[in-house]
Amino acid sequence: MKYIEIKDTKDTDIPHLASVHSLPEISKFISISDNYWNYITTEEKISYYKIYSENTLVGTVHTEFDGNTLYLSILIFPEHQNKGYGTAAIRDIKSGVLPCTFDRIEVSIATDNTDSIKFFEKCGFICVSQAENLLNYVYDCR
Repeated sequence: MKYIEIKDTKDTDIPHLASVHSLPEISKFISISDNYWNYITTEEKISYYKIYSENTLVGTVHTEFDGNTLYLSILIFPEHQNKGYGTAAIRDIKSGVLPCTFDRIEVSIATDNTDSIKFFEKCGFICVSQAENLLNYVYDCR
């Protein structure tokens, strides 16, 4: 797996990524604003990586850092789901493939997103709290 950070709003993959984010099965759980691409390319502690398997773009990872915590959102494109890419990406992130240091990883998952709940639990994340319709999962890297 290869991870390439989007550093510029002129990245040629942005139109494709925006179209994936607009799919009903994606936008139900992950919504982005018109200013999103500017936000991820200008904020210091925020990064957005394209995930490649060989030469195929299979998904993305959005990261935000706060102290020693990595806040994570991962999206494997629908046509590439259930092929091990998500598990490989989480394994890579846990092992330090991204240029960052952290002690814990946190994800927020909609209570009705049962596929993501099962996925993160399978990857060793533990549900630590619930706020309205969101479950907060943590993986302690220490």
